Amino acid sequence: MNSGGFNQTFGTLTLSAESTLDFGSGSSALTFTNSSAISWLGNLHILDWTQGSDSIRVGTGPGSLTFTQLSKIQWDDLPGISQTLIDSNGFLVPIPEPSTVALSLLGGFGLAVTIINRRRKA
Repeated sequence: MNSGGFNQTFGTLTLSAESTLDFGSGSSALTFTNSSAISWLGNLHILDWTQGSDSIRVGTGPGSLTFTQLSKIQWDDLPGISQTLIDSNGFLVPIPEPSTVALSLLGGFGLAVTIINRRRKA
């Protein structure tokens, strides 16, 4: 499915095989009803996702997908994503691997130290 900047509400999120949600260009908001009672037969691949611009909502809270369903969601364009959470309002949230977060923090810390040292020498 290519959402291409659409805002659409659907019924349950059902996967009968490997499936892809392609967000394409433009902001997209996809909403599904509670799908926790549905057995998924494949993984859900998410493409062209833009954090803060695109959204996927399933039901109205964290019980709208099972742990097994969440483990089948793959953010193919977001390297370093290790899992998916569903927030208190039902929105899917990609969660980076702890090592990715640590490297980002270390990189930012290193940059800050470099800037401070250069200012001291000037």
